[in-house]
Amino acid sequence: MNSPLLTVTYPNGTRIQVDLADTNEKRALGLMFREKLPNDRGMLFVFSEPGQWVFWMKNTTIPLDILWLNHHKKIVDLVENIPGCKGDPCLQYQPAQDASYALEVPAGSVKREKLANGMQLTFDLPKH
Repeated sequence: MNSPLLTVTYPNGTRIQVDLADTNEKRALGLMFREKLPNDRGMLFVFSEPGQWVFWMKNTTIPLDILWLNHHKKIVDLVENIPGCKGDPCLQYQPAQDASYALEVPAGSVKREKLANGMQLTFDLPKH
């Protein structure tokens, strides 16, 4: 991905750098085929409208935590330690509430940063 990285700040002040998945192609590819993901990196999925967006880990080789965020950038749901999936069928993960964003980060990030539902993240999307 050649797009510039975006900074996401957790409630405790930790900052991570994320790739932006803001097109259908980028969202479909996600973090597939990545060999590693440092603790200070991730991917932010931006959706055109709120929904219960479903994720699966097909062709993902690294375990991940997923956080779904509402339009206020508050965590509305999360799943920890999702293993990668090399073959079909792959499990699907869906939030219990509508989300405008999803953040994929290395597994263990939720525990390490003490993230929980209702917490506010901060980031500024680039202007198109």
